[in-house]
Amino acid sequence: MELTFYLPTKIIMGKHCVLQNAGLFSKTGKRAFVITYPVCYENGSVDDIGTVLEQQGIEYLVTSEGPANPELGQMKKFGDTAADFGADMIIGIGGGSILDTAKTAAVLAANKIPPGELYLNKYENRPLPVICIPTTAGTGSEVTPYSVLTIKEKNIKKSFGNEDLMSPVFAFLDARYTETLPAQIAADCAVDALSHGIEGYLSTKSNWVSDMVGMAIFNNFKDCTPALQEGVFTFEEREKLLFNAALSGIMINHMRTLAVHAMGYPLSIHRKLSHGCACGVLLGSFMKYIYGECSKKADAMYAALGVKDTEGFSALISSILKYTDNYSISELEKYTLESFEAAAAKPNPRAVDRQAVLEIYKRALL
Repeated sequence: MELTFYLPTKIIMGKHCVLQNAGLFSKTGKRAFVITYPVCYENGSVDDIGTVLEQQGIEYLVTSEGPANPELGQMKKFGDTAADFGADMIIGIGGGSILDTAKTAAVLAANKIPPGELYLNKYENRPLPVICIPTTAGTGSEVTPYSVLTIKEKNIKKSFGNEDLMSPVFAFLDARYTETLPAQIAADCAVDALSHGIEGYLSTKSNWVSDMVGMAIFNNFKDCTPALQEGVFTFEEREKLLFNAALSGIMINHMRTLAVHAMGYPLSIHRKLSHGCACGVLLGSFMKYIYGECSKKADAMYAALGVKDTEGFSALISSILKYTDNYSISELEKYTLESFEAAAAKPNPRAVDRQAVLEIYKRALL
């Protein structure tokens, strides 16, 4: 088996890890542009960063206008602000959307290009270094070089980035910053990380690393299942979920995603579902569709998650997401048109075409 594995991000985890590693910030840069959103003032993360930057004599500018669902058209202002400030590093504090915005700003601050050229993945200047501080436990964006942005005019989400162009230099994982998350948001995020794990594990390109990381994600998820169902978490469970998110980012770095992610984007765009919920509601239906082509690995995954079969898996996810809503055939046909080409291009264990995508949607949402 041939194998290449690359993870340039240094992951530092533990209570007060930001404060305890203040010197790493001054080694990264002298002028920091900090991107966050207002809720992060409530969990202590912004205060900790302010303390560290002032202690290290680092000039900084903070914007709390980071978008919850970043759009390509919004990105220019973040790059321009960082460049005008003379920033030599970007710090993102928040969920995956904030971290994706920070990575995007790092490219645009160093390269005076229209945002649409981000997708060329070729820039004259290397992006500014990025420090990521996640305050949710789902996307794993803190350890990936990718940013997912909504292209509003086309009603699609599209990612850019590769390992040669950008990746966070540090990811600080402090579960204290997740303690103010509403229980259902925490659950949705956990399912997001699980979906990354499943998609990488079952990819036709899977290998020893993805199998190992996938099993770690499944075992951690099982340990936290009662808490996710009940909405009450110990600190240790929050840490395990935060670590699972980082593992899911490692999986994305290594394997990318399958049809589930491509199909989840229309649900986020049109129905405003969280990313984790949008992927999660499709997982059971997707597993039923592909099971015959990957039954041995699927059964091993089910055992790690503590369920017997696809029906048990679907019930598990439903008990955590607690999502119900009404959909029409015409809606699902629209979502199929928007997603089937991207879904079909993924390394799915069973080939996916337009009709298959529609049937997965229908089984999951009707």
